[in-house]
Amino acid sequence: MNKRDARIHIIVSEDGVRFLLRDLLRELGYTDIVLSGKFEAIRIAVTENKPDLLILGTSFPDGDALEMIADVRQGRLGKNPFLPMMAITLEPTSHLVKKVVNSGADDLLLYPLSLGHLEQRLDLLIDNRKKFLVTVDYAGPDRRSADSVREHSTSHLLFDAPNALRARVKNDMTDKEMQAAIARTVKAMDGHRADSYMRRICWFVDRIDAGYAWAGDGILEPEVSEFLENLLSTTKQALTVIDEKEQSVYHYLCSTVLTVTARLVKQGSEIEVKDRKVLVELSRAIKVALETDSGSEISRHIRDAVSKT
Repeated sequence: MNKRDARIHIIVSEDGVRFLLRDLLRELGYTDIVLSGKFEAIRIAVTENKPDLLILGTSFPDGDALEMIADVRQGRLGKNPFLPMMAITLEPTSHLVKKVVNSGADDLLLYPLSLGHLEQRLDLLIDNRKKFLVTVDYAGPDRRSADSVREHSTSHLLFDAPNALRARVKNDMTDKEMQAAIARTVKAMDGHRADSYMRRICWFVDRIDAGYAWAGDGILEPEVSEFLENLLSTTKQALTVIDEKEQSVYHYLCSTVLTVTARLVKQGSEIEVKDRKVLVELSRAIKVALETDSGSEISRHIRDAVSKT
């Protein structure tokens, strides 16, 4: 193993924690270690320095490190959403542990920690890193139980995350190969995330249509108005992850859903029945697209169907 070449950034506000981690890592054979106690150093590390492992404190006076981890995982910060990241804390409250889990961090270290414990956690990250789960709300290690029946519990939605720390320590992948692996996996994950958004859009449309039917196209329950607002927000978010060229069908359908939903929100209880029907047809078209290898012919068919509504 070639631990000396692994680039590790320790960004922790507490001096004692920072220095202890450095000393323990040196004992384990890691020598390329960068220390900082400043919150802004997280952004610089991710976007410019590109470490192989990032160890972050959970307490900074001027920012939330766990939100930064989530931003990395969701692709909003840096170019590697799979960057190995550990958090460390002196006060592992239940609220903090939940935030760490939801952020997508690989692990949570508790201070004070021993040399043996740190070595064990690093070895796990190198040799047995958890597969990544990706939904519209989360990207990171899959920590669900084996018998989980929650949304997206099927194994085919899990990804082997390119592991920069393993590649550096094991020397089993070049930097060029790592970048290619990151690009491939990001593309695959974005495709699944787009599918997840489309399914959520259909779910909201079904609830909205049921609400309209129950109200007899009259005054709606407050929940329906909330569903409309959620549909508007979800569709906007979907358009941020859908590639207009490679996912032209999804992009067209989302853009049309956005237009129709905005009209329904504006209309309030004075709805146009035609707009409601168009929304339902768009949802049906999305369901067809989800089950079909959508090409230009499918795109034309869906557009024609919607235009005749």
